[in-house]
Amino acid sequence: MNRLMCIKVFIENQKFYFQFNQPLKAGDYAFGDIDGEVDGNLLSLPVTELLTIEVNDVKHFMRNDEIVELDHEVFDIKQIQYENSLFRVSLNELNHLLISRKVHTSHIWRFYANVDRLSLSEQKLTLEGKLNSIITEQKLEDREFQLIVFAEQQLLSKTAVTVRKDGESWSSRLDLSELKMILHSYTNLNFWLEETNGESIYRARLQRHSDLIQFQDVLIGTEDSSFWGRLRNSKYFTVSLKRQSMLLEEVSVQKEEHSFNFEFTINTNSKKLKSIRVIFPTDGNVFHYTCIEKGESHYQARLDCDRLIESLTDEGRSKGTFILQGIMEDGVPVLLTMNSPKLKYRDTQSIIPFNHVPYEVGMFERKRQGLVLRIRKGRIVRTIYYANDNLNQQVHLKGASLLRGIPINQQETDVNRVLIIRNRLTESDARIPLPYMRDSAFAYVYRFDEKNYEYGGFNVIFTIDRFFEQPGIYDFYVAFENKDFYIERKLGFSQFVYKKDEYIIQKKSTLFTPQEVKSEALFSLTPGGNLKFEILHHPKLIEPSLSLDLNQEVWLIGERPDTAQDTGYHFFKYCREHYPNRQIFYAIDGLSKDYDRVKTLGNVVTLNSADHLYIAKHVTHVFGSHDLEYFLPYKLSQMKRVNQIKKVFLQHGVMGRKSAEYHKFYYTHPFDLVITSSDEEKKMFIDHFKYQENEIAVTGLSRFDFLYKNHEKHLVSDKNVILLMPTWREWLHDSRAFEESRYLKEYLDLLRNDRLKTFLEDTNSELWFYPHYRMQPFLNYFKAEETSRVKVIELGTKSVQELLMSTHLLITDYSSVSFDYSFMKKPVIFFHFDFKRFFRKGILRPLEETFLGSIVHDTNSLVDEIIKYEQQHFKEDEDVVQRRHLILKYVDDQNCARIIQEVKELDEKSHLRNNHMWYQWQSKLSLGKVKTLRYIFRHKWILQSAVLAKKILRKLKLVK
Repeated sequence: MNRLMCIKVFIENQKFYFQFNQPLKAGDYAFGDIDGEVDGNLLSLPVTELLTIEVNDVKHFMRNDEIVELDHEVFDIKQIQYENSLFRVSLNELNHLLISRKVHTSHIWRFYANVDRLSLSEQKLTLEGKLNSIITEQKLEDREFQLIVFAEQQLLSKTAVTVRKDGESWSSRLDLSELKMILHSYTNLNFWLEETNGESIYRARLQRHSDLIQFQDVLIGTEDSSFWGRLRNSKYFTVSLKRQSMLLEEVSVQKEEHSFNFEFTINTNSKKLKSIRVIFPTDGNVFHYTCIEKGESHYQARLDCDRLIESLTDEGRSKGTFILQGIMEDGVPVLLTMNSPKLKYRDTQSIIPFNHVPYEVGMFERKRQGLVLRIRKGRIVRTIYYANDNLNQQVHLKGASLLRGIPINQQETDVNRVLIIRNRLTESDARIPLPYMRDSAFAYVYRFDEKNYEYGGFNVIFTIDRFFEQPGIYDFYVAFENKDFYIERKLGFSQFVYKKDEYIIQKKSTLFTPQEVKSEALFSLTPGGNLKFEILHHPKLIEPSLSLDLNQEVWLIGERPDTAQDTGYHFFKYCREHYPNRQIFYAIDGLSKDYDRVKTLGNVVTLNSADHLYIAKHVTHVFGSHDLEYFLPYKLSQMKRVNQIKKVFLQHGVMGRKSAEYHKFYYTHPFDLVITSSDEEKKMFIDHFKYQENEIAVTGLSRFDFLYKNHEKHLVSDKNVILLMPTWREWLHDSRAFEESRYLKEYLDLLRNDRLKTFLEDTNSELWFYPHYRMQPFLNYFKAEETSRVKVIELGTKSVQELLMSTHLLITDYSSVSFDYSFMKKPVIFFHFDFKRFFRKGILRPLEETFLGSIVHDTNSLVDEIIKYEQQHFKEDEDVVQRRHLILKYVDDQNCARIIQEVKELDEKSHLRNNHMWYQWQSKLSLGKVKTLRYIFRHKWILQSAVLAKKILRKLKLVK
């Protein structure tokens, strides 16, 4: 009798079937301890039994408890999918049939496929081969495979695949006209077979059969995009393509106004050149420039740079690289290359103004693309060497700055350099000329530009008297300008140590407006090392209207200077309702639109008032949703009792996306307690922000209490309301940057979208647009888009909590308000049109952990998702429900109570620490002695000198 042979495996009706070449005897066969049911030559096993196989465990095919040896000649490894389990059926080296199981965590399933035959005819490439696909419950004839072709990372085409009835062979025919999409001079074509079934993707990279007939140096493609192709000798089926090239000689590139005059000579044996084609690879824009034959094989082309720069700015880009290709008389494109010496960027680097903005333009050669033209917005490089405090109200700045591509000659330059001091809120400017000074060291750093940057330095002394009257934050800019262009950049240090609660210069003045006021200017750094100063006003004579019991704790709570609607407000409200007799105060700007709301709770002080300064002098606990300096009258480093004050960070959102400047290293006096919402967030604060475990509490945000109690009754019932609430962009710091931004373009396109307008009208829906706090100064750019269905909401007219509770669907980009929405179990759409730039410094947690909702990248997809959620009555997707625990440990109304408990435990730890012997001894010393001891311990040379002096005195026998 022939040896037993397994010839087929399939799954049907939740059973695995093994088909053999001969009938089986009932009751004799099993896989390990899983008995099989026999029907002729079929052996079936229930899936429920197979799911009990431990991961990576193996079950042998057995007959009467003995392992069976099978014929191996016609059996290939089989993979079977059931839900998230992948079963593998195979023969080992002893021809024993085995089955194993593993849990598959990805939605992509890999299988095997190859190419064993190919033919090329009339620009049609026919491929045939074998495949061993993953077996599913879906019948093979109902499954649709596609042949997918990539040129590196660029998707070229998707072509239908025919699978034969045996399920082991496939074929497909590829139209090579798709090659016109390839913009590189040479590339590799990679081939994949793919099938999509719901959320699962089955994918195989095609391998090359060892007997496959090779081809090389075959001209393939169409006339306007032809390549020389060859089959690579590698494991995978890969076709290498290389474009025809043309060698240029005697190349000359000269800037003429807004154009590049491009002259060159070609080989006399070459065909004549008709034009130059300039391609922008990112979006496929193509520009044609006519070639003029000036002599035998000598050509000239005038490249209009304004057209190219305009194509960049229309797409909201600030830089791009354009590929130059020659077009022959017969329409065939060729790669433009040069003999040595190669053309370098610095040889042609020039500044060309466009719409009064300077752009840096240069031509050079790349290995894979030939001649290219790089265009980028003008680059200012700058640094401050030192910022010193001079006498009276003078400040001394020394540094260097230059505009790349512009030579700096002290006598001949027509580009003026200016120091600008700008009020961050009003954008009013003060301009101070910055004369050019010699700075050879700075010029040496940029020597490879081969431009004369010798006079890039500056040394300026200016007074700040004019700024003392207007409180606010002022930023420093360095600007370059002439009759053709203007460009600026924030002025700062290239090497610095950033501390949020420190300052580098302090200036004071006294004003009479009409009462006597002390005005203070504090110079400090931004996270990027840029210089700024803040003007603060304090009453000269402190005469508080309230009195404090200094034997009791004094708490001060706040948010931003002009808001009372975030975690600070809700924690303060809880404290006033549950502890009305305690000394707990809230600080806010008296002109804030939120002032009247919080004032009704009592114990509210206005910023920089006499009461505010009095409380700050005696405060024991400070609670902030943001940095504490927002609502404190001083920098923390100015407060004498700073080490005795408990500093609690309430947070204004769940951390986990973009890294914010709350790293412990950024503070001389860091937070004593950080509030988080989940164990995962706590771990992130330990790993990334470097806080200790005992400095972090998992309680949930204080504002969650209010959401839990009120979100259902605040929901608008007579219409559908969609809330559009994007976050801010750190690079959009003024109106100039905002007007050129992609942020403005994308959200205007959305508000003007015809499909969205029709949807809002047909479904009785409204769209409420509420930009981030820091984007509110630019709200006027969107006011013109208001209609009866689209509302643009100004800061202070509604609180963030009211907006979140009353709406049905949230659209945001990266804002942490999405966590509040997930807390209320309502759906979120994330609009990620600039994801790479926003997270260019990295993302703190994986995408699937922190973005709980639908993610889209363009306006049309966003409108599709809005329609989808309306059709499913604004219900969350199931996968969001399953991942909620990753961001929220508690979904209840006890968040504030947990925070209070954590503060009590913090006080108990502090009390135990203060009773330690060292602290008891230190407390007996006067403040002056403590400062003296601190100074000595920080300056080791004093101790070393004392030790040395004692040794000398001992040698002289003057002391024992």
